[in-house]
Amino acid sequence: MAAFGLDVDQNRYYLAASSPFRIEIRRLDGTFVGDSEEKLIDQNGEDAVVRIGSSEDSLRIGDLILSGEEGEAISHTLIFYEDTNSNQFLDRFDKLIYAGHDGVMVSTVEEKLGSRYFILKRIDRQTVKID
Repeated sequence: MAAFGLDVDQNRYYLAASSPFRIEIRRLDGTFVGDSEEKLIDQNGEDAVVRIGSSEDSLRIGDLILSGEEGEAISHTLIFYEDTNSNQFLDRFDKLIYAGHDGVMVSTVEEKLGSRYFILKRIDRQTVKID
């Protein structure tokens, strides 16, 4: 793996070519910042970053992802299942659970969402009571 230093206003990052077609941006402490392969695009065509974590504004395991084809209403409901590469960003490698024709299925974001649009929703855990 080749690494190149990058100092952006003293924040100090490095670029690491982890494969011939993939470049990662990391802080000097190794914390993942971004990746050339794992971009999500918002409704305005801008890069979108969906953080995974425990804060109120982060995606969490169990959150709903509502999806559909361009120009259609929502046609699929999926559940965020796993941050597969533990980078704390939603990317094409992460896993989703959904009900398919063959029962409950687990697929990657890339396999299930592809170029579909999607909306993230969270169930209010206070309204759900399980005994």
